[in-house]
Amino acid sequence: MWVLSRTLILAGSVLALAACVTTQPRTEVKAATVYSDDGLSELTAPQNWRTRPNLGKSAAIRLADDESANYLLLNSYHPGEKDDSPLAEFAERLSASLAKRVQDGRMSAPRHFAVNGMPAVQYTISEGSGEFPLVYLSTFIDGKHAMHHLIAWTLAERYDANRAAMLEAAGSFRESAKRRAAKQRTDLTFDWPERMSSTVTLRSKSNKRGEVTQFSVRAVTTVRPLGEGQLLISAKVTDKKFGPPVKDKGKADYLQRVLQEATTDIPDYVVDRDGEFVRIENLAPYQKRIEDALVNGLPEGPREARAKAQQLVRTLMSEETLSAAVQDEWNSTVGNWADGSYVPGELYELQQVYRSAALGDQTFPMRVTQQLAGRQACRKGAAANSCVRLVQTSRVSDPAFVQAMSAFVRKTVGAEGSVDKAEVVKMVEVIADPKTLLPYRTLVKETKTFTVSAKGEAPRSSEEIEETVTTYSY
Repeated sequence: MWVLSRTLILAGSVLALAACVTTQPRTEVKAATVYSDDGLSELTAPQNWRTRPNLGKSAAIRLADDESANYLLLNSYHPGEKDDSPLAEFAERLSASLAKRVQDGRMSAPRHFAVNGMPAVQYTISEGSGEFPLVYLSTFIDGKHAMHHLIAWTLAERYDANRAAMLEAAGSFRESAKRRAAKQRTDLTFDWPERMSSTVTLRSKSNKRGEVTQFSVRAVTTVRPLGEGQLLISAKVTDKKFGPPVKDKGKADYLQRVLQEATTDIPDYVVDRDGEFVRIENLAPYQKRIEDALVNGLPEGPREARAKAQQLVRTLMSEETLSAAVQDEWNSTVGNWADGSYVPGELYELQQVYRSAALGDQTFPMRVTQQLAGRQACRKGAAANSCVRLVQTSRVSDPAFVQAMSAFVRKTVGAEGSVDKAEVVKMVEVIADPKTLLPYRTLVKETKTFTVSAKGEAPRSSEEIEETVTTYSY
């Protein structure tokens, strides 16, 4: 019953996020055939239902559409993987088990029907309470080669709107006419020890409009238990270096002061035993020191311009912004991969949202891809395939993002002009142990490209590149 239990945890977390998303009217979406990784079966689903590698590690089909809050898993029980219970008994037992695990669960009467000539039984299971109550559609199909269980779920408030799509997906299920070779997947498990220390070396290089700045930091990080089910992660910087020398001494001193504050009394953060980010600790005093260092070092100038610069600093360095940055770093290197199961070389596409502190509460569509790109040694002298190479790439270039950037430029600079093109691409590469998700090396490269037009001038393009390499030794 582990599959059912884990499904409930996943359902709650993904739908808590989906409940906060405001959707727009959608055009009709074409359907596509989705093939199971075990090579045995297939079904038809809307093209915007994407395979989610960290949704139901053992499932043969794992689909999600966050925008409409639709999710579906397929578990197939091959001969020898279940008892000899007939379809009706097996379906009632597993569905009742699911109903007991949800809050105030209610299970409908069984619906008996046929799916592509195969006997099927279906139950609807509803949560009666909770912050985001869910509705599950639990469908069992007795196939020629296996017993199949499809679990589809959505938010209770969206069930009426999503029910037809859930029923159609389940009703399209079929065992493939010709069995395909099963895809071999690699499981990624978050299993950090309760107590651990490591040495971390970080090197960062930034190139903004031809101006290059670099710095390096060495730190000792520690992990220790925090209550039940949580880990506290701390870091203490032992060495730092800023370079190459900046010709402008005033600017060099300013950057040194900011680096000093940024590497002193770094806030701790908390994650749970499933690899989910929980919170950041003691952030307020750190944020205040960073803000003061940035604001106090601003050059003297017209009062209005200085006031705008101060407001911008406070916006970009708010507690919410810093906390989100820490969470994003954790998710891109560990959290997004935890409990996933990946076919090596296969590209998984997700649709997420992009936020920028400078643009306030606005969100923009962001295309994210994930790939387990290969295997390699964790470090020099280690076994050749001891680690996996994980690559996540995100891209935002939506027209609404370009418009928001135009408004931001006009507000902060005050000049007549517009942003004609704006694109942010971020690539994160992680070398990690698949059995623990302890990272040994990470590479983060973010490229921002802008094209700006000013009245009476030709459009100008600029590119900002920031690259950070971090290595870990345990």
